[in-house]
Amino acid sequence: MSKSLAVKVSTAKLIKALEGALTKREKEAADHKKAKAEYDKEYKEFVKSLGSLVGTSKVTLKETDFRERGWRSDSPEMVLTFTLNGSVKIPKQPDLFYSNDRECEEIRNAIALLKMTDDEYVSANTYKGVAQYL
Repeated sequence: MSKSLAVKVSTAKLIKALEGALTKREKEAADHKKAKAEYDKEYKEFVKSLGSLVGTSKVTLKETDFRERGWRSDSPEMVLTFTLNGSVKIPKQPDLFYSNDRECEEIRNAIALLKMTDDEYVSANTYKGVAQYL
């Protein structure tokens, strides 16, 4: 025989928990945006510095590929592949970030609705609907 669990969740506590979850997601998004901007800047500087590395002991030519862009092209391409030794600092790309804009909007909507209620406790259905964000 299984017993059901009956728990009452305070509306005020749920609002506070949702506000904390929203703040956490917004901070993660801002931190990722900042890290991405820093990476883009570092990567641009790194690409600019590559020309000065050619011919030094920091890089070794690995492969060369020559090709023409199109039939009798006036602008052929040459692709050079270099191996960089360990002393060359390559910018590290930030981890992939799943955009949480949709979740943030849903949390904001849930908070707005919960703030409009006069009920001291939320129903199990209401809690079930927002528990995934906590």
